[in-house]
Amino acid sequence: MSNTARAPSRTRLIRSLPLAATWIALVSCADPLAEVRTVEGDLGAQLAFSTFLGERPATLRTAGFDAEGNVIVAGGTDGGSWPGREQRLGAGGDWDVTVAKFAPDGTLLWGRVFGGPDEDYAYVSAVNPDGDIVIGGRAGIGFPVTAGSADSEFGGGVAGRVHGATDGFLMRLSPDGELRWATYIGGSGNENTRAIQWLDDGAIAVGSGNSLSRDLPTDVGTLPGPVFKPQAGGELEGWVGVVAADGASFDFLSYFGPDDEAGRRDDTVRALAEDANGDLWIGGTSRGRAMTPTPNAFQADRTDAPGDSSAWVAKLSRDGRRLLYFSWLGGAGDDEIETEGASDSQGRFYVAGSTSSSDFPVTVGAYQAPPTNSRDGWVARIDADGALGFSVRYGGDGNDGFYGPGIAPDGSVVTGARIRSAAAPTSPDALMRRRGGKQDGGFAVFGPSGEFRYASHFGGADYDSTRFANFSPDGARIVLVGGSASSDFPLKDATQTRSGGAYVAVFDLVRPIEGE
Repeated sequence: MSNTARAPSRTRLIRSLPLAATWIALVSCADPLAEVRTVEGDLGAQLAFSTFLGERPATLRTAGFDAEGNVIVAGGTDGGSWPGREQRLGAGGDWDVTVAKFAPDGTLLWGRVFGGPDEDYAYVSAVNPDGDIVIGGRAGIGFPVTAGSADSEFGGGVAGRVHGATDGFLMRLSPDGELRWATYIGGSGNENTRAIQWLDDGAIAVGSGNSLSRDLPTDVGTLPGPVFKPQAGGELEGWVGVVAADGASFDFLSYFGPDDEAGRRDDTVRALAEDANGDLWIGGTSRGRAMTPTPNAFQADRTDAPGDSSAWVAKLSRDGRRLLYFSWLGGAGDDEIETEGASDSQGRFYVAGSTSSSDFPVTVGAYQAPPTNSRDGWVARIDADGALGFSVRYGGDGNDGFYGPGIAPDGSVVTGARIRSAAAPTSPDALMRRRGGKQDGGFAVFGPSGEFRYASHFGGADYDSTRFANFSPDGARIVLVGGSASSDFPLKDATQTRSGGAYVAVFDLVRPIEGE
């Protein structure tokens, strides 16, 4: 979730225990032979509150803070209970969209469920200065779209695929969780919304990928056309667009990304942000190669083998007509950008993901984990002029990856982490220094030049995953969301102590980050 700038009773499970002692109990069941790899940083973190939500296999995919420090989270549930759901719109199906809002002290303020008779799920979200929330994801037939929206009819899709027949969707909620409007975004094939950004002019940028549609409505925008890419060029296509603040129209909608090679199924937009001029930063992943980098690209060539994926970053004019920038971002292996993307006050673009490339570009002065034969997380900043500001690689001997990122006022960046390594690099005073189960969640913080500031595992003795991390607007707090199968997952001042799949955890930084 990009940011601009407790009713039920709660059980206090670890209030009386020192945080470090709690984690000693948790990590004692991890591999005792695993080497603990520590890196000195200048930050610390303490758990403020954490809670389960919903029933398995519920999960959360996106989170952020509003201007008052409230925490908003979104994801999906398979139709089981969802706490505080005073409002449920739609018939409900295999999966429904879930949203919840917490006060700064962890009090649950409200919960909402939205869905139709098929499968619906939230991937991304954003909050504006007034506290309104926009959420995007995938939706099937019967999703509660509103009359007069930009695309009020379900376009269709291919039944029997991983998520069934779906369109993308975008919805706007009030600070109290009331539905202001909702719209589909799609054609006759399958789509989802995997990137989102609230623009300074009040409109909402959206993006997606792996679209099977050849008939997206690229000719219905209110801005003069033609758009950059009005027709699909490959088997699966990315797309990007802007929806008006009232949800009633598209400013533009355009396919975007390199054309797929025959039989290649990966062309996706997963990160969006706004630069200082109001133009759109875009980040994605593609196996297709039919895209010419611009003269100011920091990486003009690809070195990966045919069939591998490469990350890329680009910039499109606000009207959707002109490509302003394009560069590859990757090495000789497989590289991808994950959900969501962010920009800072200088219009610099931040993206994160995972890589199997031993030669993934890492900048001088930035943190780089010792090379292994595994998959690692990475996070990078692209400066306003298109130069690679910094790039970090992080991981251990397992399959690790980054989700996010979130940006602090001083340009520091936080990423959520998937950690399958027995002992990924952590801070000496980390909450958890070894993997506690089959897979951990966690988070890492890097400074304005990519220098290491803090990292910790986070989870219990089973399978845990952090799917997103974000800073509060003042840089004093970090929120993590994801899913957990651990019955001993670390809870504090929990709204729900019963294991429910989804979790939210908020941390206070011991030495809060201040602005530049």
